[in-house]
Amino acid sequence: PIGLLFTQMFKASGAGKIIVSEVSEYRGKYAVESGATRLVNPAKENLEEIVKQETAIGSDVVVDAVGTLFKDAIRIVRKGGRILLFGQNYKARSEIFQNDITRNEITILGSYIAKFTFPPAVKIIESGVLNLKKLITHRFSLKDIYKGIDLMRDKKAIKVVITP
Repeated sequence: PIGLLFTQMFKASGAGKIIVSEVSEYRGKYAVESGATRLVNPAKENLEEIVKQETAIGSDVVVDAVGTLFKDAIRIVRKGGRILLFGQNYKARSEIFQNDITRNEITILGSYIAKFTFPPAVKIIESGVLNLKKLITHRFSLKDIYKGIDLMRDKKAIKVVITP
């Protein structure tokens, strides 16, 4: 769901084109509703080719919200662009040529619960710019918790709330 939040933030900030890479049709629908102007299913389409078609020079900003797309991010960001590594995947490994970063003047940022980023995040939430309620797709009582778990496992939910 963090990718959906980034999509909403990019839309709110006035981004002209918001290209989202998503393999799940279910989540893809929410990406479009959140502001994506182009949805790419990388299992069926070539992300790099589509980004080049849509932008001609590559993306200004690329966010890896899952933690496995660093190599793809290097290929689709424009010269002088920025990559934000936000997703966490401790098993992911990427072979990247340092020369690609230097020659293309790419800025790479990592973010992980830093104390200086928390207050601005709270302000964004308080501003009402983000539709957080849209991310809660299902609600279950504690006795039906396994229904929620199954939906999450099958990628047929964005966020499930369990109440006592």
